Amino acid sequence: MNYRVALLTSHRSGRGKAAENAQLAAQKLGEGAALVFDNREGGTGDIAEDVTAALERSANMVAILGGDGYVAKVATRMAGTDVTVLPLPGGRGNDFVRALGIAPTLREVLAKWHSYVPRKIDVMRLRGAGGRCRDILGVLSNGIDAAVNDAANKTVVPTALGYKIALLWAAARFRPDLYEISGISEDGAHFSLTRRSFLAAVSNDGMFGGGINVCPSSKLDDGLLELVTHDPIDSKVELARVVKRALTGKIHLSPGYRVRRVREVTVTPLFPIQAFADGDPLWQGMVMARALPKHLKVLAPKG
Repeated sequence: MNYRVALLTSHRSGRGKAAENAQLAAQKLGEGAALVFDNREGGTGDIAEDVTAALERSANMVAILGGDGYVAKVATRMAGTDVTVLPLPGGRGNDFVRALGIAPTLREVLAKWHSYVPRKIDVMRLRGAGGRCRDILGVLSNGIDAAVNDAANKTVVPTALGYKIALLWAAARFRPDLYEISGISEDGAHFSLTRRSFLAAVSNDGMFGGGINVCPSSKLDDGLLELVTHDPIDSKVELARVVKRALTGKIHLSPGYRVRRVREVTVTPLFPIQAFADGDPLWQGMVMARALPKHLKVLAPKG
């Protein structure tokens, strides 16, 4: 298929790395693809204007160069349309790119993207009190995973190593507290529980924190989400084991790890905590999540 490509990039992603690579990407994405919209302010209003401008130029593929939060904000505006999205690694974490199996470096992607194929994937829709709504692609974080994102956003380390440092920092300080959780399981059964939890994540692609796979069983095209929790950890020795498993992609082997496949789920922390979505701050309080099956068309290696 011949693609008419528009490239959107954010100068804020990856401490400025995305904008530095924008011209290279525009050259490699094909003749006529040199439409670079630099989202200077990072607000959703600017993103809406950039997307509208891209579509007005008859683009049928939008390449997005930026971090996970920016990629999600742009890509979800293409959901439900025939426009194909090509995510490019331009942030620190690049978790959505990892989940799709796309090459981890920009030069590799630009050399291989012609071999990628269109795929339809799920989008996660979040709702909160007061009519708040956001569509995301990866993971809703509401436990230690949220504390990791918060710490990583404040660190000066410009690579995925910043997330690893943030995990160690958060693990030493985060204290599990009570959550009310309810929803509809994969089989249609309703469930409700109140529990203390160390981890409280809802997963679409499993990845957060610069390559930490919080849910290896997540699939981007199954029409379901995964509720991931972890029992409170009482000893420093066990905490060290859990952190090591998280850093090596084996947290699902921890005895306190729990995963439930769901059609929709509502997570309400009974204590003040800032939720995060695709690495960006969300809001405090109740979050309801459900999957929008195969709602976004992406260009990626064959899954």
